[in-house]
Amino acid sequence: MTQGVNAQVAVPAGRRIGRPRVRPSARLFPLCWPRAAQFSNHWHYRHLLLNLVVRDLRVRYRGSVLGFAWTFLNPFFMTLIFSVVFTTFLHAPDLGIPFPIFLLVGMLAWNFCATSVAGSLASVVGNASIVTKVYFPRAILPLSAVLAAGVNFVFALLVLLPVIYAFGVHVTWVTLMFPLILFAQLTLLLGLGLLLAGSNVFYRDTAPVTDVLMQAWFFMTPVIYDFAQPIPVASGIDVGAILLAINPMAAVVLLYRQVLLYGTMPDPLLLARTIVEGVVALCIGLYVFHTWAERIADEL
Repeated sequence: MTQGVNAQVAVPAGRRIGRPRVRPSARLFPLCWPRAAQFSNHWHYRHLLLNLVVRDLRVRYRGSVLGFAWTFLNPFFMTLIFSVVFTTFLHAPDLGIPFPIFLLVGMLAWNFCATSVAGSLASVVGNASIVTKVYFPRAILPLSAVLAAGVNFVFALLVLLPVIYAFGVHVTWVTLMFPLILFAQLTLLLGLGLLLAGSNVFYRDTAPVTDVLMQAWFFMTPVIYDFAQPIPVASGIDVGAILLAINPMAAVVLLYRQVLLYGTMPDPLLLARTIVEGVVALCIGLYVFHTWAERIADEL
């Protein structure tokens, strides 16, 4: 989770502290970014964004003996617990692949989501000392929290590949589709992070409400179960199809498993829909956050 910082954050060399000029080219941006004049200047603060991402990665495990290893160990131990419970007490279903790596892929994808949400919630409020003293695009704070979680996710996946191979599952050329799925999840979480970061400044009930909703979201996402297995409900309702339609994270987890574990081409319609949902979420997040941006420093 992103933590507050009392130290001064470096700004790009050669730039004065203050509001950036509005560039004429900003008027050419699509309508999905109505605050394009502000967003177009984010590029000038790319070094600040990079510094914040690096800072978050360093602070996350500061003082920890194992350090970055917890990026993989946390979902690994959760996978171990769920594997024992399902194989010993609940009779894990036959999925065609070892159940532990089935769980591990889902847990890594979900941890990326949960870490991004938690970091975004505290990104602006936790850095109030910076926001109230120095001008920079406020959206950089939640963006850096999500990007840092994304870096952790990618490194954890690099550790996951030899584990998958050890279980006898071979990675195929279909894995080349992985960046498209990552892009869909990243844009979704960036949009959600912007919404939550801004909302938490003005409505402090956002954090506890989000904690409750995240628990519900976890069980609505096929992390510990598979849509291919029947979900017992009354009236013969296809719960899997409903969850897949209303829950973008369900599609993301399903797509990751298709390319990493089953070696099958992802459903093109499902992949396209998931990417569109992510881009739409990002546009909405940018729009809403920038309507709040001018009042954030005063509120803090």
